[in-house]
Amino acid sequence: EFRRVLFRSNVPIDAIISVKPSRSILSGPSLSLDRLHVVYQGSWGGVLISPDDRDAFLADLADRSPQLTVVDGAVVRRDQAP
Repeated sequence: EFRRVLFRSNVPIDAIISVKPSRSILSGPSLSLDRLHVVYQGSWGGVLISPDDRDAFLADLADRSPQLTVVDGAVVRRDQAP
Protein backbone atom coordinates (compact mmCIF):
# COMPACT_ATOMS: atom_id res chain seq x y z
CA GLU A 1 0.00 0.00 0.00
CA PHE A 2 1.32 3.44 -0.96
CA ARG A 3 -0.12 6.42 0.86
CA ARG A 4 -0.18 9.67 -1.05
CA VAL A 5 -1.30 13.08 0.06
CA LEU A 6 -4.95 12.58 -0.85
CA PHE A 7 -5.33 8.86 -1.51
CA ARG A 8 -3.84 5.39 -1.16
CA SER A 9 -2.79 2.90 -3.82
CA ASN A 10 -2.54 -0.83 -3.36
CA VAL A 11 -0.06 -2.70 -5.53
CA PRO A 12 -0.08 -6.50 -5.37
CA ILE A 13 3.42 -7.69 -4.55
CA ASP A 14 3.24 -10.15 -7.47
CA ALA A 15 2.76 -7.18 -9.84
CA ILE A 16 6.07 -5.54 -8.83
CA ILE A 17 8.69 -5.60 -11.59
CA SER A 18 11.39 -3.53 -9.90
CA VAL A 19 12.08 -1.11 -7.05
CA LYS A 20 15.15 1.04 -7.61
CA PRO A 21 16.69 4.07 -5.86
CA SER A 22 15.82 7.39 -7.49
CA ARG A 23 16.78 10.99 -6.83
CA SER A 24 14.51 12.28 -9.55
CA ILE A 25 13.04 15.73 -9.11
CA LEU A 26 9.99 14.69 -11.10
CA SER A 27 6.63 14.89 -9.41
CA GLY A 28 5.86 12.17 -6.93
CA PRO A 29 3.94 11.61 -3.72
CA SER A 30 7.05 12.07 -1.60
CA LEU A 31 8.56 15.32 -0.39
CA SER A 32 11.98 13.68 -0.11
CA LEU A 33 14.41 13.32 -3.01
CA ASP A 34 15.71 10.10 -1.43
CA ARG A 35 13.08 7.97 -3.16
CA LEU A 36 12.41 4.55 -4.59
CA HIS A 37 10.95 4.13 -8.06
CA VAL A 38 8.44 1.27 -8.03
CA VAL A 39 7.58 -0.18 -11.44
CA TYR A 40 4.71 -2.63 -11.51
CA GLN A 41 2.48 -4.34 -14.05
CA GLY A 42 -0.33 -2.05 -15.12
CA SER A 43 1.48 1.16 -14.14
CA TRP A 44 2.20 4.07 -16.46
CA GLY A 45 5.84 4.51 -15.50
CA GLY A 46 5.52 3.47 -11.87
CA VAL A 47 5.38 5.50 -8.71
CA LEU A 48 7.97 7.28 -6.56
CA ILE A 49 7.84 6.54 -2.83
CA SER A 50 9.94 7.42 0.20
CA PRO A 51 9.80 4.74 2.92
CA ASP A 52 11.22 5.58 6.34
CA ASP A 53 13.88 2.86 6.04
CA ARG A 54 14.73 2.10 2.39
CA ASP A 55 16.95 -0.89 3.10
CA ALA A 56 14.40 -2.53 5.41
CA PHE A 57 11.63 -1.86 2.86
CA LEU A 58 13.64 -3.52 0.06
CA ALA A 59 14.56 -6.50 2.25
CA ASP A 60 10.94 -6.90 3.35
CA LEU A 61 9.73 -6.96 -0.27
CA ALA A 62 12.27 -9.63 -1.18
CA ASP A 63 11.35 -11.68 1.91
CA ARG A 64 7.62 -11.54 1.09
CA SER A 65 7.91 -12.70 -2.51
CA PRO A 66 10.02 -15.59 -3.82
CA GLN A 67 10.01 -13.95 -7.27
CA LEU A 68 11.85 -10.84 -5.99
CA THR A 69 15.51 -10.49 -5.02
CA VAL A 70 17.77 -7.68 -3.84
CA VAL A 71 20.55 -6.79 -6.30
CA ASP A 72 22.87 -3.79 -5.80
CA GLY A 73 20.48 -1.86 -3.55
CA ALA A 74 17.41 -2.53 -5.70
CA VAL A 75 14.69 -5.17 -5.84
CA VAL A 76 14.16 -6.92 -9.16
CA ARG A 77 12.27 -9.95 -10.37
CA ARG A 78 14.50 -13.04 -10.29
CA ASP A 79 13.82 -13.66 -13.99
CA GLN A 80 15.27 -10.19 -14.76
CA ALA A 81 18.22 -10.27 -12.35
CA PRO A 82 21.69 -10.11 -13.88
